[in-house]
Amino acid sequence: MPVMNNKQKNYFLSKCLIKTYGELGVKYAFVSPGSRNTPLMLALSDQNKIKIYNIIDERSSGYMALGAAKINNIPSLLITTSGTAVSNLFPSIVEGYMSSIPMIILTADRPKYLIDTGANQTINQHNIFNNYVNSFIDFSEIKNFNQKTIFNIAVDTYKQSIDKNRGPIHINIPFD
Repeated sequence: MPVMNNKQKNYFLSKCLIKTYGELGVKYAFVSPGSRNTPLMLALSDQNKIKIYNIIDERSSGYMALGAAKINNIPSLLITTSGTAVSNLFPSIVEGYMSSIPMIILTADRPKYLIDTGANQTINQHNIFNNYVNSFIDFSEIKNFNQKTIFNIAVDTYKQSIDKNRGPIHINIPFD
């Protein structure tokens, strides 16, 4: 893989995830936009398999993703920016977990050196949903990821969301 700057790495990761989820059959993404999740938004806008709903209020976005996944019986993507925006998803994540509804939550985050620096957008998001997701992945813990690694993570998380223990999956992505 050629040397990439941070913006290119952020977009590459986002594009690989979004493209794979679209190929797996994800049809809907519910996004609460912010500057930190811009790479995910750009990746979504560069494809045509997943319908995008921009919803400013994270709590509403969470419940809309939950409802779409429940009705369609396939995972919805739920995407938000960093910080307290993530905590607003908690009620819908708990509902999804308790009702075995497949959802894939992609949360943008700050890099580790900016966590807990005093601003609302720098809260610790690591495993924030704890017992209410079937799986948690933090991309800050994956060193030297490549297209195959990202593809495998997307496929594995999709399968985990729809297997016999159906439910929400959380992927936290620190964008520098």
